Amino acid sequence: MLSAQSNRRAFDAPCVTRSLASLHVIERTALAIPLRARLSTLFHSNVLQENIPANFNERYPISEDHDNLFFHALATMHTPRYQFENSGALLGDWPRIPLPSTTDLLTRSAMLGRSLADLLDPESAIQLHAEWSFLALLHIPPESTGEATEENDRRNAARFALTAGWGAAGKGATVMPRPGNARQRDWTETELGRLTTLATTQSLTLENVIGLLGQRCVDIYLNGDAYWAAVPVNVWEYTLGGYVVLKKWLSYREESLLGRPLHEDEARYFAQVVRRITSILLLSPALDASYTAILPGATGLPT
Repeated sequence: MLSAQSNRRAFDAPCVTRSLASLHVIERTALAIPLRARLSTLFHSNVLQENIPANFNERYPISEDHDNLFFHALATMHTPRYQFENSGALLGDWPRIPLPSTTDLLTRSAMLGRSLADLLDPESAIQLHAEWSFLALLHIPPESTGEATEENDRRNAARFALTAGWGAAGKGATVMPRPGNARQRDWTETELGRLTTLATTQSLTLENVIGLLGQRCVDIYLNGDAYWAAVPVNVWEYTLGGYVVLKKWLSYREESLLGRPLHEDEARYFAQVVRRITSILLLSPALDASYTAILPGATGLPT
């Protein structure tokens, strides 16, 4: 889990990674908090154990999953109501996580945290298709069919070239984001119908979904011909680790910086990121409900 606190203008909920991360993986004040820590004492050597307070079992004697505390903390920090009610304190210090009064409440919160972790982890195997497939739908010119020549191969690869002006070289190895080509518009009637279907699968109403994702959407252009259609405006503006996620991804993959067009699987990966962020935003009501249920009997974390 990674938590960056140098940007004091707003609180950014933590990221999740299963890879070994440096202490300053996002920016200089970011810290890595491990799910498990290596224990080394006189009687134990290089044994991994859960990174939890020693008296966790006293508080939750029937809990069989010690990872629950980690995922409960993750869920809490991504909860909109928690962020709103503690906005001032979160700018000045480490987050204070309310501890549920029962194992059942802890388990339910941790289940939401596990869902979040899978969505946040870029190496997780989640693929969102079916009812999600209209979001960031990739529109690409048809592939040239004819004799397999070097020129045809180059033309086909260029369909995925990111040349809409998303990034430029700065000083040294830095990359400076640029405006690119993002065209905001209203949802079409067809897309509203698809949003209604998506809302049903998430036990939400269309009004809930529109409130969470935004009244409008954005078409994001790779170049003059290719684009990802119907990216919800709140997904387009979603930040994590102090950065606008989708714009950051695009800025580093401008063809003049990357040195090649995108591979087709990279273009489709971008669509999956859009759908994952959408799923995170749609978890907000469940996160708020869990947090609200926890608050009446909650205490601080044991020490």
